Amino acid sequence: HTIKKRHKFSPQDKIYLEEQFSVNPYPSTEDRAQIAQRLGISEKMNQTWFNNARQRQ
Repeated sequence: HTIKKRHKFSPQDKIYLEEQFSVNPYPSTEDRAQIAQRLGISEKMNQTWFNNARQRQ
């Protein structure tokens, strides 16, 4: 098995993600792709962040 390193979001990235989440906790595939591209992360990582954020609510 390959162990993936955990990604640590910068404080600015967290603020941006939380702002996007407050506007829409269920972003479309296109919106998630734009967010991921802006932050330089994979779409899967972005999707996981939104899934986890919804669970934290």
